[in-house]
Amino acid sequence: IDFMNNLLCSQDSIIQVSEWGAMLLYEEIQSSLLFFEDILKNNHAIRPRLLYHKILWIMKILTLNQPSDIRRYTLPSEYFPSDTIVRFVMLKRTDYSKDAINKIS
Repeated sequence: IDFMNNLLCSQDSIIQVSEWGAMLLYEEIQSSLLFFEDILKNNHAIRPRLLYHKILWIMKILTLNQPSDIRRYTLPSEYFPSDTIVRFVMLKRTDYSKDAINKIS
């Protein structure tokens, strides 16, 4: 889980994806999360979905049609305390323009 989070959010990460790449990445991450969820579901002390919540939100941001679509969602402030983090994630999409990303608020 930490690996996926670092891959998508770390400033050292050089990952860049197109719209198609974001969709494929989403499918792969979803499959991985389901795999881990199956492993952890017998441990009732852990709620697996809560562990993946931030990654799922990051993937939601990466799979938007355009940056302004973010306005449809109320992002959890514990993961995205500022627009700066959202913009950083959006910059990973090669087909989002920097002007469009800078206009989100």
